Amino acid sequence: LLRGVQLPFNALNERHLQKWQEVGVEVEERHPGAMDLGINPELIQQLGGFEDMSKKYAEGTQAFCELFDGIFGDGTSEKLFGSEPYYGLCLEVYFEFLNGVEKQGERYGKRVSKNIADLKPSGPKGKK
Repeated sequence: LLRGVQLPFNALNERHLQKWQEVGVEVEERHPGAMDLGINPELIQQLGGFEDMSKKYAEGTQAFCELFDGIFGDGTSEKLFGSEPYYGLCLEVYFEFLNGVEKQGERYGKRVSKNIADLKPSGPKGKK
């Protein structure tokens, strides 16, 4: 659940990960680097002023919308970002999504660790 929107995504499902990868590559090809401004400050410094920045932010907003719609279906981005998405909001939601993916992995890791710790070895116990 992300911002009240149910996203059918499981970080341990290879088909979900593959879809994310494929859509991400397509979006990056259409909008090279547009989603990277929020994580790479050097890119912002390379822009030629506010006009370039606003254009790049607009392209990034479009890229994030395409990413979520491509992964989860048309209309998902509007559910997440509303009718007037903007770059900062898109970044915030994307980082929340990444955090959710990370938490899925952590929960799985804890379950696996617990299951391994609870295992009783079978076979000889080393007694002579």
